[in-house]
Amino acid sequence: MAAKNDLNKNVYLLYGEERYLVLEKEKEIADAFAPPQGLEIMNTAVYKDGVGAEQLKADCDMLPFMAEKRLIRVVDSGFFTRGKKDETESVAEYVKEMPQSTVLVFVESEVRKDNALYKAVKKHGECMEFGMLKARELTGFVKKQSKGLIKDPDFFISYVGESMEKLVGEMKKLAAYSNGEPVDNSVIEQVCSPALDTYVFNMTAAIGRRDIGTALDIYGNMLVEKAAPIAILSNIATQFKLMLECKELVKRGNGYAQIAEILGTREFIVKRSVEQGRNFKLSELLNGIKACYKCDMDIKTGKVSDVLGVELVILGLNK
Repeated sequence: MAAKNDLNKNVYLLYGEERYLVLEKEKEIADAFAPPQGLEIMNTAVYKDGVGAEQLKADCDMLPFMAEKRLIRVVDSGFFTRGKKDETESVAEYVKEMPQSTVLVFVESEVRKDNALYKAVKKHGECMEFGMLKARELTGFVKKQSKGLIKDPDFFISYVGESMEKLVGEMKKLAAYSNGEPVDNSVIEQVCSPALDTYVFNMTAAIGRRDIGTALDIYGNMLVEKAAPIAILSNIATQFKLMLECKELVKRGNGYAQIAEILGTREFIVKRSVEQGRNFKLSELLNGIKACYKCDMDIKTGKVSDVLGVELVILGLNK
């Protein structure tokens, strides 16, 4: 992350897949330009439910009161997408000559890089995109944040998922449960909420054992947890594709570490996917992937409901 003295622009755009990093950067900017205590209400504004171009410009034009800067934060403005063309262009023109006494921060979920405001912010301020961390970076993040609490960071990440926000939340739960004592994998399984792909891994393991009852029970549990059937289907396809790729790469003489590097994933995930893949023939993995893509098309064209379609795929994979 940039140091505070690197924050020398007047307009910022923060966006990207990894929301945790977006929010951390927003906090860093807010802290860097925070007004003196007691003067916050006169020198800051936050818009979370939309704001018009004229209102935003008027707010930015106001001079700070007994402070160096006035800080304006706008969350999901809609100015960086296809809509609001006139307002977007109006704000884009404004940021070119906005007062140096104002710091304007956009925090956006959707951004188009061919958008007029995006181009203006890139030229006159700074656009910061925060993508998902690579496997090694995320492992380092967990080690640093947990301070020895997590004995096996790779297992923890594979079980909980790769959302940094969720990882931090689950680490807090583990710390409270263990009173700060280091925890092993059994405690993680007992205390933490599993990620969707953890459910799917367990489900495909059951399918590999030809235990259709357990596979359907896991599917039912995912639906109770409000997981979208189409997301479950996508994860099944991903797991079958991973097993297929691992099987092929093992045949070529690659070890777990080499495969993890080739596929851009964790060695732990490769190891368990290789082991799970032994329960499937090559043709079964290929047919499983095809069945997932066919189901996806059938759902989108209305030939079958999403809940039933995914259940039929699970039943078909058990043959």
